[in-house]
Amino acid sequence: MAICISQTQTLQCSAELVVATLLDHEHLDRFFNASFATLPAHTGIWRRQVKMLGYQFIEHVEHTEQYSIEYYIAGQSPVKNHHAKIHLTPLKSGCQLVYVINCDAKFWQPTWLLKALITQDLQRALIKLKAYCDAC
Repeated sequence: MAICISQTQTLQCSAELVVATLLDHEHLDRFFNASFATLPAHTGIWRRQVKMLGYQFIEHVEHTEQYSIEYYIAGQSPVKNHHAKIHLTPLKSGCQLVYVINCDAKFWQPTWLLKALITQDLQRALIKLKAYCDAC
């Protein structure tokens, strides 16, 4: 069953700062409950190894437009068909971030529980991101 999670956060800093912060792969653990390591790029796509809750997987990251970042999990994954898009809209004072995650639960995972866990983790990460970026 498909899972779609969408979270919005308003920040009091520039969209450029938020994009740069989210592309600083080695330091994403400031916000997310995971560790990240940059891997060599492959065919122009950034790759990072993620370790989270006993799982280890690789995300392929595409900085598609000035204010957009997309990534997906390649290979082994704790979920199926994971794809995320982060879009920032500059405002007169700061910016608005929309973070959308789409994935499917594995056959043994309760969809409602997986959605709740990802939503909670994302909400916590966005609160930390806001505190960090607003302080800059």
